[in-house]
Amino acid sequence: MKKPVVIILIVIFIGSLLLVRNLDRNLAKQPHPNAPASDGGTFLLSNSPSQSNPLNPDHKIVLPLRFPIKGLNREIIPKIPDSRIPGAPRTYRGSNSRHEGLDIYAGECKLPVLAVADGWIIDISSTENFPSAEVRDSILQIAAKTGFTPDPILENLHGRSLVIFHGWADTACCYARYSHFENLAENWKIGDFVKSGQIIGYIGASGTSAQFKPPDEKQQGCHLHFEWHEIKNGEDFSLGFNERDNDLKRKLYYDLFSSDDG
Repeated sequence: MKKPVVIILIVIFIGSLLLVRNLDRNLAKQPHPNAPASDGGTFLLSNSPSQSNPLNPDHKIVLPLRFPIKGLNREIIPKIPDSRIPGAPRTYRGSNSRHEGLDIYAGECKLPVLAVADGWIIDISSTENFPSAEVRDSILQIAAKTGFTPDPILENLHGRSLVIFHGWADTACCYARYSHFENLAENWKIGDFVKSGQIIGYIGASGTSAQFKPPDEKQQGCHLHFEWHEIKNGEDFSLGFNERDNDLKRKLYYDLFSSDDG
């Protein structure tokens, strides 16, 4: 073998050794996924809530619930008008259509909405493809002619929304729907875990007629639509929906929440 070739091979060999040595040194500097951090915490391979807290179908809920709007509490519930509680008529979208939840108006948009308890996201509507005001009115006319609100239309009226499985209370499977967000707090995925009191989104008017109004008018229309559901014996009950007394409906929701501020 000629001397220049030998020299070249030696240089390549030495360079390879140095490269491997530097690579090992750099890898040694990287923390193990679960190694203690310099501040005493722990580095995690992933911050994904769904990986750190896999959905537990047997999770037991802790009652009462936390109030779902930051800075407010359940004392606002007795002031909610009859037209904004469960079972209120919604004839503009069908003679047999009724409101399924509680509309909580906070007087402004973009207030933080909180998870009322630990839970896992089981449904998401975050579409930006909302209809124009004219198309929305036409869709509502379809519902009015049918006498009720078909599910695809109702889903559209919820705007940006989340459904969270919060666990079991005795034999009842409990979940909540949170609707009309201005924005969601995260790029949520189905199966993601949320902690009680965690910000999940911000109050808005998506899915409502107020979303098309000027900012000052829209401000008055921003609210959280909140539904509490319990599934028992194969039936899905929306809290207060089938009660006749409106004060009782408010009391059911009032008693559902703790007295603390959200």
